[in-house]
Amino acid sequence: MGAQMKYIVCTGAILLFASVVLIYMFYIEAVFPSPKWLYIPNAEQHRNKSVEISPPQLRKDIMSHSEADIFPYINYSHFGMEWKGIIEELEWSYTNLNRELTMNKNVFVRGSGSYGLISMNKSRLFLVPAKRSIQQGNYIHVVMEAYDTYGNRRLRGGDFIQATMSNEKLKKGTAGRVFDYGNGTYSIYFYAAWQGMATINVQLAIDRETIIFLKYLITLEDRERSMAWTVDLSDGTRNESIYCGIYRERTWENKCDFVGVFSLGQIALVCDKPRYFSCDDILQNKPKSRYLISMAKHKEDIKDVEYLFQRASNQPKGKPIEVLIKASKMPVTLKLPQCGPDLPVRLSSGYWINNLTFVPFTCRSQQWQKKDMVKCLSGKHLYLYGDSTMGQFHTQITDPTEMHILDRTDMTNYFTILRAGSDWRTFEQQKSASVFIDDIISCNSTIPILGLNFCFHFATWTTRSYLGRLFSVKFALQKLFKRCPNSIVIIKLAHPRDNVNSGSAAHSSNFKTYDMNRMVRRIFGGMGINFLDLWDFVLSHSEKNDLHMPRYIIRQEVHYMFSYICPEMVKKKPSI
Repeated sequence: MGAQMKYIVCTGAILLFASVVLIYMFYIEAVFPSPKWLYIPNAEQHRNKSVEISPPQLRKDIMSHSEADIFPYINYSHFGMEWKGIIEELEWSYTNLNRELTMNKNVFVRGSGSYGLISMNKSRLFLVPAKRSIQQGNYIHVVMEAYDTYGNRRLRGGDFIQATMSNEKLKKGTAGRVFDYGNGTYSIYFYAAWQGMATINVQLAIDRETIIFLKYLITLEDRERSMAWTVDLSDGTRNESIYCGIYRERTWENKCDFVGVFSLGQIALVCDKPRYFSCDDILQNKPKSRYLISMAKHKEDIKDVEYLFQRASNQPKGKPIEVLIKASKMPVTLKLPQCGPDLPVRLSSGYWINNLTFVPFTCRSQQWQKKDMVKCLSGKHLYLYGDSTMGQFHTQITDPTEMHILDRTDMTNYFTILRAGSDWRTFEQQKSASVFIDDIISCNSTIPILGLNFCFHFATWTTRSYLGRLFSVKFALQKLFKRCPNSIVIIKLAHPRDNVNSGSAAHSSNFKTYDMNRMVRRIFGGMGINFLDLWDFVLSHSEKNDLHMPRYIIRQEVHYMFSYICPEMVKKKPSI
């Protein structure tokens, strides 16, 4: 009887313990749920079945905590925390690693003895699923496995991959959306917009190692001096040439310095002190471009990394992938939102229905008639501030030989300052973007329409200096919205351009300007700003990417901009 009782007691204790464990496990799962995105299948599994891939969503229990709760010292100083971005990058890449590969029992596993740059000749592309035809209106999914020059599988991401899909005969084209999983695997999505054949072109714009090298160059404070100017001073008998540059993370002594925390951020224009003239004389003269250094041409910079700029091919070996897009059994309709602030970046930005007409997918746009454009701008005043690509908009809008929507006197246009080149204005005559915005004070009778861009002239600026300048503009826009709450602000983002040599790749690489676009979205997001994103717009056209695209492409960009100025006038059904 005693043995039976012991058996019953032991059994009951075991069941009670198991119940407590199960309850605890359910509690843990409820409070700290395992994220469904913890592991994204690799390309091997992609080939076996179609896998829906989307960016990870942050866990709610993580989002409920502020940074100050997790890192209390953030309350005392934010300086020097660039490592936060590295942590996010590593969390993303380790999330996407195949867990089975982490079960090695040996600490050191012998490698191949060599590890090289990504080789597009040896990298592999797969259609997922492996079908050469698809119905119109669906997405085509391509997976890329990256390999290096020695045939090793690349287990790191960061290579800047760009992709397009086109039909030259039909003159149609679209850009692919690239997902970098940080582990050497890339997913690329194309919208099957037209009926007929589609040729897929995947190319390496710039590899990870070159990006790291260029970011190193840009972070050097001395590189900012690559944008420098000289000022020629003369009183008729004495002549003197003065050097000027922009400073941020440095000290100086016995110079002529000009600062503007709220107009230029925390940078200073610092010039050598003249022997015969005053510092004020510098401001009253025009700056001349001393040089825009092709940074990668400096021997001391590239003597060990010249190979980064000597790539044999940037496209996969063999024939491009071709897919037949069949007619859809159901009519293809697009339910697009009205153009407005803070719209998400969609899986496809749109496509060229022919070489002359682009159909955006971000929001509803249309081919505007001149009379409708004039009506749209009625009761509004258009202000443009930016570089020569914004100047192309000004030309289209005001030139009698182009669209000619307004006369030049009916709008305000201003070229950016501290530009990469000589200026026709004296330093004293120049206005920063924030000062330009502060000058907009009349909004009782007209609605201000403000178009801005900040890209191609600032690629050699350090990240801190560039962000500081953007924040000065942000503060000015906040004041504008208080004065004129009906203001419409449109920021024109950068587009891909030609990087014809190592020099242009160094001072104006496409990755740099792409990264600047991300900075602009991050700083101005959430405050009612419209982003005119033209990256895929330009990339997907058959015309060669250039700093100044042809006029017929600029016209399409202007049509797109007007859809943000007067979204209520756009037809509900996009013309496809």
